[in-house]
Amino acid sequence: MPDLPKTQNNFYSIFISTSAVNLPNLTHNTRVLHRLAILALIFTLPLHALPGDTRLPSRVARALGKLPAYREGAKAMQGHLPDIAVKKFRLALAHKKLPASARPYLILTLAEALVRSSTSSPQGDNRQAQEALKLLDDKSIKHLPSTLIWKAEAFAALGRYQDAESVLAAAPDSHPAINAIRLARARLLIALDRIPDALRILTKAATSKSSKICNAAYLLAAETHINRAHYDTALTLLEKVDNQNPSAAKLKEYLTARLALANGKSLEAVNRFLSLVTAPDHLSENIFHACKLGLADAQKANKQTNAAITTLEQYITDYPDSPFLESAFTRLSLLLPPDLPEDAPSMLKLRQWSGEAPFPEDILYITGDSAMAIRLYQP
Repeated sequence: MPDLPKTQNNFYSIFISTSAVNLPNLTHNTRVLHRLAILALIFTLPLHALPGDTRLPSRVARALGKLPAYREGAKAMQGHLPDIAVKKFRLALAHKKLPASARPYLILTLAEALVRSSTSSPQGDNRQAQEALKLLDDKSIKHLPSTLIWKAEAFAALGRYQDAESVLAAAPDSHPAINAIRLARARLLIALDRIPDALRILTKAATSKSSKICNAAYLLAAETHINRAHYDTALTLLEKVDNQNPSAAKLKEYLTARLALANGKSLEAVNRFLSLVTAPDHLSENIFHACKLGLADAQKANKQTNAAITTLEQYITDYPDSPFLESAFTRLSLLLPPDLPEDAPSMLKLRQWSGEAPFPEDILYITGDSAMAIRLYQP
């Protein structure tokens, strides 16, 4: 295969580098989609600082509100611009009129902005997460409930999942956000392939009074059971998801499509994935991309090879910067016949995407050129 268009896909490769990659058949497609979805749930159900931390003591709020840099940083955070917020919070932290009582809250706020900045793009920036870890070791903020959460997030941003899980495991049951912590810990345990431990913790998280956390626990547990071919259990969990929440309802639809595909109901899966990509409201970007790839997988399973090829070619054309582009190319290469003429439409598109001269004979299938040759990211 020609060199793939350059794309920032580090965070996807963290999961594609596991043993789930067996690419020469449909099982590959389903398994890679499983991993992609676990990752997507990690990114669409993030931890956030506790409400108790954001509702600052009135005296602290007044003191910080007097600092223009802090106000500008807070505005940048609301606008999802953590890079700008980092600069502003640094200025506020260095301000001579910053009261000692407000300093711990500003340190935690800066650490949060650094972590969010380090994970705001697929390539990330380890230096920001490392700086956040140093700030989070400050003794003055150890009493703040969100400190351990952002410390775990910083470790996760660096790919240090075991360290992140250990931080969350130390949280006492009396912690004001214990169920949110359990949910985050379960996601990390899934990344570490400690599935039974993750499922046990998700059961506890589902006892939360927060419907958002309960939905997330049911969805992640259902997906995990789909991956383990426990289809009846997965269906039972999906039925518990509260459809009042539009985002949770869409994720439920997505996992129901996944369940149909895994259960051999390929036509149902095609229809469900097609419905999702046609009406993508309340779908996160990553889940939307997963639905596009899922549609191609379902079409292949339903013996609609030409339709699957068209779906993938259109996806590559429409989303040239997708973090999942390598997976789309891999799927496409497995669907195209080995004797594809050089003047075939698909071959012409491959040549156009690669920007290279006409391919030598059998270029798609040269020795060693399989999905296993995809360069893997090592955190």
